[in-house]
Amino acid sequence: MNPVEQYIFDQNSESRELLLLLREIILKSDNSVIEKISYKIPFFSRNKPFCYLNPKPKGIDIGFWAGPYFEKCASLLETKNRKMIKTYYIPYNSEIRIGELKRIMTEALEIDERFSAKK
Repeated sequence: MNPVEQYIFDQNSESRELLLLLREIILKSDNSVIEKISYKIPFFSRNKPFCYLNPKPKGIDIGFWAGPYFEKCASLLETKNRKMIKTYYIPYNSEIRIGELKRIMTEALEIDERFSAKK
C-alpha cells in the first residue's frame, strides 16, 4: 500500500469513500499523474503539483495550485481570499458532478502543461 492509499484507508468511512473516487478520477485524468503525501494530505502532480485533496468536516476540498490561470472552469472554483489556490468543494453525501470535475481536471492539466513548456 502506498502512502496515499494508507492515508485514505486511515480516514473515516465517509471521507474514505469520497477520497477513493476523487483519487481515481485524478489518476485517470492522465497516465503521467503521480501521487504523494505532502503537508500531510494527498498531492497530485505531473510536471508540477497541480492539485490536492483536503478532507474537511463536511466534505472534501480539491485545491488547485494555478487557480488564477483557470478560465473555462473559473466560475466553478472558489478563491476563499487566496491569491494562487482555488478549490472545488464536494460535500459528503451529495451528488458528485463527475463531468464537471473532469472538465476542471482537464483545464488543470492544460495549465500544468502550459507552465512546464515555458521552461
